[in-house]
Amino acid sequence: MRQAFFIFLFMLVVQLIIKIIFDQVIYVMDWQHVSPSYVFPHYSLSEHFPWEGYLLGVKDGSKRSFPGDHAAVLMLSASFFFHFSSQYWQKILIWLVAIFLMIPRLIGGAHWASDNYIGGTVVALLAFSWVFYTPLGSKISKYFGRDNFTLIQIIE
Repeated sequence: MRQAFFIFLFMLVVQLIIKIIFDQVIYVMDWQHVSPSYVFPHYSLSEHFPWEGYLLGVKDGSKRSFPGDHAAVLMLSASFFFHFSSQYWQKILIWLVAIFLMIPRLIGGAHWASDNYIGGTVVALLAFSWVFYTPLGSKISKYFGRDNFTLIQIIE
């Protein structure tokens, strides 16, 4: 369990590095765009529910919508759990939950479907493949999975 936990944390770090590089590529290629709430008038949750913005801090728009960060983390988590699940029904349930949890950002107007299902998936699959299909994940798993491993070894 400890090995899987550290592999997942390492995958998140790899995903952050890939996201930073991907953002630079998107900037150079001029692929960045605004969210639907900026494109369509009167398509903003904070406009229809003004009291929610004060209480919960609704984020229903972005000037840099591509790729969807929340979607990338959801897809990476789903890929991780999918990799370790053994039952067919578990695999289907994992993807249904991940897709279901991406829908609120689409309905709220914070992202386009391509931001989540294309951009988020590309970032997540790059991180997943770097960790699981190269020696990187195995080395991290062996290092942090040792019985005599302590937190002090990380700090030193």
